[in-house]
Parts: sequence; C-alpha cells; structure tokens
Amino acid sequence: MSFVGLGCGIALSYIAKEELKHAKKIFIILQIMIAVLILVFVFLDYQRQFILTSLIFLFGFPSGSLIMYERFSMKKICTKTYIIYSAIYISFVIILSTLQLIQ
Repeated sequence: MSFVGLGCGIALSYIAKEELKHAKKIFIILQIMIAVLILVFVFLDYQRQFILTSLIFLFGFPSGSLIMYERFSMKKICTKTYIIYSAIYISFVIILSTLQLIQ
C-alpha cells in the first residue's frame, strides 16, 4: 500500500500541470528530506514499520510528480530518471522485507 504514493504523485501532476515547473526544486528537496528520514528510521529504530511505510508513501508524491514533469516538458520520460526512481523503490522494498524478517 505504501507504494501507491507514486501513482498519487502522477495523478497530482495531471491535476496541477501549471504548478510543476515552479515546484520542481521543492519536490527535489522534499525527496531528499524524506529519503534521509527513511534511512534514519531504518538504522535507528526498525520497529516502526508504520512510520517507514508512511514515509515511502510520501516519497512517492514528489517522485511521481517529477517523473511526469519530465514527460510534460520533454514529451518523453528520461530513461535515467525512471531507472533511478525504480532503484530507489526496489531498495525500499528490500529494506521493508528485511525488517519484516528480522521481527
């Protein structure tokens, strides 16, 4: 359920196409902050899976919006960006599954 955030970010970008250009820097900063928070919660307190899944959901909003920003501005999705976001999400899946095995 936490990975639905990417779809919500894509839907949000369709609703507010005009706002994407102005919010690009904010989305990048938000992504970095949420990724750091995810790593902090993974290394400090692995018992709080609800917080981790919520943060992964929130990470999807700016990720989906940035992917669609590239599509709207360049008329295609950059393969490098898609690979990077896919790798980040796959690593989050691995982290969550590892934490579930530890408990």
